[in-house]
Amino acid sequence: MNRVYVTGMGIISALGVGVEDNLQALLEAKSGICYISNLDSIHKGKLPAAEIKLINEELAAMIPNFDISKPYTRGQLLSIIAAREAVLQAGLIGDDYNDLPIIGANTVGGMDFSEINYNNHLSVDPYYFNDAHSGGETTKCIADYLHSSGFISTINTACSSSANAIMLGTKLIKSGRAKRVLVGGSDPLTKFSLNGFNSLMIYDNEACKPFDSKRNGLNLGEAGAFLVLESEEVCGEKNKLAEVLGYANRNDAFHASASSPDGEGAFLSMQKAIEMANIDIADIDFVHAHGTATLNNDQTEIIALKRIFADRIPYFASSKSYIGHTLGAAGAVNSIFSILVINNSFLFKNINYKHSVEDEISPVSTTIKDININIVMSNAFGFGGNNTSLIFGKIQKGVDNEK
Repeated sequence: MNRVYVTGMGIISALGVGVEDNLQALLEAKSGICYISNLDSIHKGKLPAAEIKLINEELAAMIPNFDISKPYTRGQLLSIIAAREAVLQAGLIGDDYNDLPIIGANTVGGMDFSEINYNNHLSVDPYYFNDAHSGGETTKCIADYLHSSGFISTINTACSSSANAIMLGTKLIKSGRAKRVLVGGSDPLTKFSLNGFNSLMIYDNEACKPFDSKRNGLNLGEAGAFLVLESEEVCGEKNKLAEVLGYANRNDAFHASASSPDGEGAFLSMQKAIEMANIDIADIDFVHAHGTATLNNDQTEIIALKRIFADRIPYFASSKSYIGHTLGAAGAVNSIFSILVINNSFLFKNINYKHSVEDEISPVSTTIKDININIVMSNAFGFGGNNTSLIFGKIQKGVDNEK
């Protein structure tokens, strides 16, 4: 089957606009989490979140040739900004866009505008309630902006959504159904998601602390993150950022909002991804953990890691103490950060980690630079037990990149 390469990446998060801004923040162990200031919520100034400090009009102004006279939602803007950066880095031009398949992901769709306009919905453009509220409309807006008439689809499997988008895009290429695919996801911060997680009593009133014994829950964030995947057939001399070596999705079906105590779903998704990649567990240099900082998630992910790796646990860390939990965008964000780790020879610090759990393994506690990283596993685990693991491999210069 076709080998699949990542040739372009784009991201906007609380760490900044673009891949370079996000990379620098990771290298500097700089968090984007602070008290909510943009979202019009009763929790404004009281709960921490990783907000992008740009209002919608400012985001729209960043997009060339974007028709601001038409209705748009925040999720659509985040998606287009990230997708545009990804296709530009991949060097897509002209006919490359005509039938470009696009697989997007999100969890709240246009919920942000539904919340704002609910009480005066009779005087608001019906587009927001009839179309934009749907998650699928966000992906359609990317296709409209890029003038693509190719296959489009939207995945909503909670927090594994965009990881599953990457998996589906890879499958399309490996099966010969596509030569290149744009994959990723976005989610804005909304009152719906904030109040929902807070009502579950898994939202930390302080900056979240993944894998810390004193962790109290997650913080939400917002982001857009997209990648261009291409087959080796069409890559030619194009610069390749990483190869998608393996992937797997497994569902433990244990609980609507909690992981199984034995980490079965997480264990199976990692195990099957490793088997598909045809590598040994010792080949994995780093695991970008899902690491939400909730008591249940972190514990079960550690249990699953122990089951997979036994006495040889690789380096691991979570980036959610940097950009919060970005829900539908999380899998794509994790993947981009994993590829940055590979290509920039560093490991980002699992910030806010101070208290180890007795007899447990510990995440990366300080930024490590000048370290050779060849293979990274990226985890994204969603509500309902929908667990996805992706494995990315380093491009060996002069071998995979034929320049």
